[in-house]
Amino acid sequence: MRLVPHASPKLWSLENVNAMVQNESSDVEWNEAEWLTECALRFHFYAYCDAVGKEWEQVSRHCLELALKGEFDQLSSIEKLCAFFFLQRLLFKWGWDRLPGNSAPWNTFRSLFLMVCHEEVPADFRDPVRYKTWQRDFEPRLEQGIKLVERIHQETHYEPWSGEF
Repeated sequence: MRLVPHASPKLWSLENVNAMVQNESSDVEWNEAEWLTECALRFHFYAYCDAVGKEWEQVSRHCLELALKGEFDQLSSIEKLCAFFFLQRLLFKWGWDRLPGNSAPWNTFRSLFLMVCHEEVPADFRDPVRYKTWQRDFEPRLEQGIKLVERIHQETHYEPWSGEF
């Protein structure tokens, strides 16, 4: 897993954290990347695209354009999940992984986490493995994850979005 700029200095693997949580419930601080990734990937974006009969490129472009402009009020809850999922793929895997943690897409990504982390993912659009992991390992400690992401988000001086994707 790639480490995220501005992430907590205490970086733990998910396996280590799970073992520590089971053995002793201390103030373990998971790294930001784990919180953002598990929250995003619990949603099965491609199942949603199939259900609405649209190509993933069309859905992702619509949702990302609005989200990157900060027009979150123009997005439904499910479209916010779509934008959040797709930003995770871009920032961790598909070409935007070299962007610094203070880039505009990171601003949008963290903002979306704070908007959707409490959202219930509709049953038809849950990734079967990631959703169970989210419920078991992350949801019970969600307030801790929110505090971590909020702190990083508030301490980061973001660059403005000036490009197309």
